[in-house]
Amino acid sequence: MLSQEETLRFDRAMYRYWLWLEMSDQGTIWKETAKSTGSDDEDDDDNDDDEPEPVLCDSFLRLLSSLPSVELCEILDVGAFAEDTSLWSGKRSTAVSFVANADPAALAISLENGGFDAETMVYRNWEPVRRCIKDVLQSRQVEFDELDDKTPSAIVTAPVGAEDKCSRCESVSGLSLLGVNNIILLSGLLPVHERTWLLPGVLHRNREERKLIIAHFLDTQNPISEKDIYREMIELDITPAVFDTYPEEHWSTDEWYCLACIKDLYRQRFLPWWRKTKESAHGATAQEDCWYGYNCRTMTHKNAHALKLNHLCKPTRGDETRLDPAVANVVLM
Repeated sequence: MLSQEETLRFDRAMYRYWLWLEMSDQGTIWKETAKSTGSDDEDDDDNDDDEPEPVLCDSFLRLLSSLPSVELCEILDVGAFAEDTSLWSGKRSTAVSFVANADPAALAISLENGGFDAETMVYRNWEPVRRCIKDVLQSRQVEFDELDDKTPSAIVTAPVGAEDKCSRCESVSGLSLLGVNNIILLSGLLPVHERTWLLPGVLHRNREERKLIIAHFLDTQNPISEKDIYREMIELDITPAVFDTYPEEHWSTDEWYCLACIKDLYRQRFLPWWRKTKESAHGATAQEDCWYGYNCRTMTHKNAHALKLNHLCKPTRGDETRLDPAVANVVLM
């Protein structure tokens, strides 16, 4: 929660950032460039590499120069916040990020709904403005190292909750704690493909099951938010006789958890949540359980077997459940 002064700084910087992005799109902050004449339209594509970079107009440069350094740092801070949040949300299904500038309106909708709006990834030409702000600051003898130190704390100077503990393990995780109000950030911390590694046995190597899980998370026709998934998983009624891979314990949407404990939540409830979701949301027909359940090795290399039998179940033959050594070091971090 921001203090009154921090709220003022955030609002001031965000509205400037937002306004300047819109002005950038409209072309009102750029110098007009000389248009080429005498060239055919079909030659335009061949000359794309020769297009000059946009140049900020003098009036906008004067505006930047008129602002105090602390307010310029605030704008850099808010821009980094918007872009980082958008990129983290977009990592839901992949660990690969790409450069984009967040649209503040779409980003606000995403954060309010607890889901990811693809419009936040729309390209906005902010980079030249960001570079120019840094140039202005450097002309005032603000060095690169000093600038990097100043920018992250330009708005939030006294973080509230920095010493807060995880409700489950009581480790001091502070602002890294996750709860129903900020669980959207899990998209960047724990992408879907990494969540499948938390399934018991060797289920993460069942290609057919992984495809279904990822498709469900990325379904644009019937989108589901991180907040919905989190609530469903915590409020899930689990049948101990069927899913007792891990000891059952109390979880609550009113509590705040560290990332390690969120991973434990997935270890305990991802499998039963997915089985229920698969049956209710996707109308999956009942299948005969495989004797080896989530430990079945055949499902990892024979798609026909993976599709024919249900592997979202306890093994009735073979070894007891264990985490695949290939991913143990990753998911336990």
